[in-house]
Amino acid sequence: RRVADLTMMIAQEINEADQGLWRRLRFTDEELNALRISAWMHDVGKITTPEYVVDKATKLETISDRIGAVRTRYEVLRREAEVSALKQKIALLERGEVRPEPLRAIERELETELEALRDELMFIEQCNTGGEFMADEDIARLEKIAQETCEVNGEVVGRLTKDELYNLSIRKGTLTNEERQVINNHAAVSIKMLSQLPFSKALRRVPEYAGGHHEKLNGKGYPRGLTAEQLPLQARILAVADVFEALTAPDRPYRKPMSLSQALKIIGFMVKDGELDGRIVELFLGSGLVMQYARKELDEAQIDVSA
Repeated sequence: RRVADLTMMIAQEINEADQGLWRRLRFTDEELNALRISAWMHDVGKITTPEYVVDKATKLETISDRIGAVRTRYEVLRREAEVSALKQKIALLERGEVRPEPLRAIERELETELEALRDELMFIEQCNTGGEFMADEDIARLEKIAQETCEVNGEVVGRLTKDELYNLSIRKGTLTNEERQVINNHAAVSIKMLSQLPFSKALRRVPEYAGGHHEKLNGKGYPRGLTAEQLPLQARILAVADVFEALTAPDRPYRKPMSLSQALKIIGFMVKDGELDGRIVELFLGSGLVMQYARKELDEAQIDVSA
């Protein structure tokens, strides 16, 4: 609904423009209706995408979040450290060692080890949340952790499995390359599904508009890698609406709500990189639509810029 509303807000603003680039362009009622239907149907292909991929909130999530298995291993390591410390104390007492200092030394060593385990687990949990960037040094630290072992049920295993390491090393977001391909496939599926519907002549381009919302003007989008010359205005409008809605959506399970200023900064980078139509973005910002949409759809805490 948000994507459809924003798409139509932009289209209506173009229709009402009386100066500049847009003053000679007018969408007919039929064209507006086709665009509206395209916006509502643009993600229909996601009905074929596994839910655990669409809603993957953390890097280790599949059907459940595997961070629980990692925590179990660290609980084992914690208990092993405590047991080892107790054994050392018992050995001292059995030898008749009653001075407090050797016992305190064991306790200090134990606390140092436990603190290191807590810090290591906190680091892994932070990596699991995903984000906009994963530094090389963080990935190197994960690889070093994966080389360490622990004993679970009598079996020596790595602190991180190979698959856990692979997922935790995702540089941006929570999806692996394979999962992202599954997600990306929804655009092609949308085109295939919509192309089989008996649309009227007035709606015949709905599959094209809906299926083009992830295409980029520089030809690096998907599913067809179309260039600027091949992308109709309707698909470009839908692309801007889809990106802005995705960045600012307050209800995504895999990301905290993004502030308005941060979203606009990313939008600016995408225009600079030739991904989004700068003319549409300029209209969106200059017309006040961005604040109109923000006040209606965003949480108050996200709105950190003024009109």
